[in-house]
Amino acid sequence: MNSIKGIEIAKAAFSDIESFFYHSSNFIIKKELNVTNMREHASYAGVDEHSRIKLSIDLCSNENLSLEDYFFTLLIISHELAHYLNFHNSHKDVETIDSVAIEARADNFGAQIFLTLITFGKSTKKNMHLISSNIDQEILSVEIGKAIGKLFTSLFSNNNSSKYPSPEHRVFLLIAGCLSFFNRFFGGLSEAWTIQFMLRVMNNGTPSIMQAETDVEDKAKQISLRIDEIHKGLQLKNVFMVSGLKPVFGYFLTSNFNLSDQKREQHKVQLEKMVSSFSILQSTENA
Repeated sequence: MNSIKGIEIAKAAFSDIESFFYHSSNFIIKKELNVTNMREHASYAGVDEHSRIKLSIDLCSNENLSLEDYFFTLLIISHELAHYLNFHNSHKDVETIDSVAIEARADNFGAQIFLTLITFGKSTKKNMHLISSNIDQEILSVEIGKAIGKLFTSLFSNNNSSKYPSPEHRVFLLIAGCLSFFNRFFGGLSEAWTIQFMLRVMNNGTPSIMQAETDVEDKAKQISLRIDEIHKGLQLKNVFMVSGLKPVFGYFLTSNFNLSDQKREQHKVQLEKMVSSFSILQSTENA
């Protein structure tokens, strides 16, 4: 059985993200790998030109033996990439809910980054096929569910920090991020497809999260509103949030918080035409 170390998953992800930008943008992800004395697997540190992603020696040296392992590690890395691409450390908290909103955005947007990587990332896809040559949409859904379940049981449920959404809410944010990617990828999702995907994820992950706290929905609305407010400000200061990416990838990796509803719809229609010929999980030979 082939295995891939966490550091190779990270290097592939960083290389793929950089390839999604125009060369002229000179976009390079700053990172520290094999960091010792870290309590967490990964973190986003520094501000502005000093911002960087830090990955622990434990994550980098860990052997990933299955797609579930690979996706678990990549989701952690994608969460930090979401912070990095959204310049989250340049925001100064105004309300107590700010940090929760930022972490919620990183979970949701991180899931979109994750699926963009496993669908379009050349290095990421090659790594995945080294671990498993048998990959299709159903297998993907099952393994994503297992990885999300592992995040819930091994990380989310053990985190008592008030700076994060509840463990149940974080799972819902990940699933919503996945569905957001698929909605853009397919140009819309049927109710049947959406339910089927969710059932595969939930049945192969942690069904107990369905017994979420009763006020998750109300909290989610408050957090969502604060996400918009924070990112409108961040977007005004940081041009890379909406530019620099090649349009094909920008369709999946940008959210223009300052567009009017009409312009967002026009933008959506225009870019949907660009991806109408895409096929998920293209072979590595055609990548």
